[in-house]
Amino acid sequence: MSITPDSPQVVRRPSLFKDPTTLFQQYPAQGVAQGPQCPQCPPHLVTQPLVSQPLVTPGVVNAALPLFYCVDLVECDEIDQQQTWRLPVWPALQDSASFSDWTTAFTLLRNLVRDSGTYALVACLSPFLSLILTPFLTHSLSRADYGVLAVLNATIVFLAGLTQFGLGAAFTYGYNSDYHASMAGQQVAFSTMVRLLCLCSLLVAVLLWFCAPSIDQLFFHSALYTLQIKLMAVLIALQNLSMPGLTWLRLTGRATFFAVLTALGVIGNLLLTLLFVGVLHMGCDGALWSSCGSLLLLVLGTGPLVVRLLRPRFHLAIAYDLLAFGVSTLPGLLSVWVLQLVDRYFLLSMGSLAQTASYSVAYTLGNVAAPLVIAPFALAWYSILHALARNNRAHELFRQVFRWYSALLLFTACLIATCAHLLLRWFFPPAYASLAAIIPLIALANVWYGLFDIFSVGVHVQRKIWYSVIYLPAAALLNLCLNLLLIPRYGALGAALATMLAYFALAVMAYIVNQHVYAIAFELARFGLALVLGIGCYVAVQWVLQSPALSELLRCLLTALLLILYAVMLVRLCKIPLGKVLAYRRVRV
Repeated sequence: MSITPDSPQVVRRPSLFKDPTTLFQQYPAQGVAQGPQCPQCPPHLVTQPLVSQPLVTPGVVNAALPLFYCVDLVECDEIDQQQTWRLPVWPALQDSASFSDWTTAFTLLRNLVRDSGTYALVACLSPFLSLILTPFLTHSLSRADYGVLAVLNATIVFLAGLTQFGLGAAFTYGYNSDYHASMAGQQVAFSTMVRLLCLCSLLVAVLLWFCAPSIDQLFFHSALYTLQIKLMAVLIALQNLSMPGLTWLRLTGRATFFAVLTALGVIGNLLLTLLFVGVLHMGCDGALWSSCGSLLLLVLGTGPLVVRLLRPRFHLAIAYDLLAFGVSTLPGLLSVWVLQLVDRYFLLSMGSLAQTASYSVAYTLGNVAAPLVIAPFALAWYSILHALARNNRAHELFRQVFRWYSALLLFTACLIATCAHLLLRWFFPPAYASLAAIIPLIALANVWYGLFDIFSVGVHVQRKIWYSVIYLPAAALLNLCLNLLLIPRYGALGAALATMLAYFALAVMAYIVNQHVYAIAFELARFGLALVLGIGCYVAVQWVLQSPALSELLRCLLTALLLILYAVMLVRLCKIPLGKVLAYRRVRV
């Protein structure tokens, strides 16, 4: 790391997003300003001053960075850090100086839609195969074993993120700033990150391995799942070891190799699951062994690259720098995990493994919009957000994005709630249909989660990311309290209701903060009318599906017609001027 005693010091600003594994490069508000020439950079490189705004993170010591980092004016394809290690990386859209005409503005919006489609195509492979495996696993495993698998998967997500200490995000930031000018600096930082990950992964895996019987008694009150907990320890270690190589492929723009490798891992997981669970009848053990095999394929695939980049030197200053930045992302990681997965533990302790299994299946079906719509949009949105903010008509553009994206979210939620009911009845054992009522609540929770991205525009434009330190943990705390209050009385339905209310509170807090720092007149009346129409469409669809006087074919045709009608109404509503919408609202009142 190129820090000298005489270098000016600035305060590092750790970025906390709703998904802390995503780290986007922060741009100065005034565009690219040329500074002194970096002596270690090629002639076509100039330097750019870092924008420094402190983030209030209690208990975290913010490290210092050099005053300048390099910007390549010839090859300036920056790579975004992905929300999950399974997503290939696509080059981010470049910020431009200023836009004054609608043609350029709508070009940006068209690029946003195009990039969202690209990300969706790349991201849909893993969720699609997961949806294929879910009914297969529910038919092959008992409800108790599937409940154990759901709890172990939630634990793996938490411990893998916790033991990585945000090093992937920290290395991405350092690669794009501190070490970008020197290949030797990149390799030293990479080697330091790999050694830290290996040390943490080894310690956690050994600890879980030897404490497996005690953990089995604590969570499951038995001695039947000790081997599964040991396999969980191996999975966490393998996932951590696969992260450095995949991170390097993302940062160096090797998207083809990255995509092929991750696709092979996903397909390998599918084939191994069919072999171990379907053919060899290994049950829950087979599902975990198949995940180990797919991760081992990723580790072996990136192994030669990692070994080639390793250097014998361990740099203490870089290690401190990486940890200081990475640890600051852990509160956000913990908050997101609480919002999404903590209810499995409440259902396990207050209910049963069978109830946990049914809830996990219904949650998976209701949560389809998150990986297929929300995550791809978020990746494209944060790439273009600052360019839209510098447009002369920025507020109008943000309103239009909110209008059409909220309509897409509502239609997707209605479609998922409808189709998920059918999928649950057609492809899953009858015992899992008892919790079909929670699917609409999870789908509606995804609507609020998607709107959170739009309502967070102000904190990114005004460089006030530290607000996330407030409302993310607040929503997580609300989710914990609601789970404690509702699950004992309503069971799995209470868990789904707690999730929906927590995400609604998250969107409301983001909206209030946005109106305080960067006021935008979002068309909430139009959204409210679209929401009411969506609820009416869903009620009508449920009446059609449950009508005994109609044949199965006629039910499907009428359901399709109602969904098409709702889509047409949403399009027409988005095209109606806001004044007419408000007038209609006054007439209805």
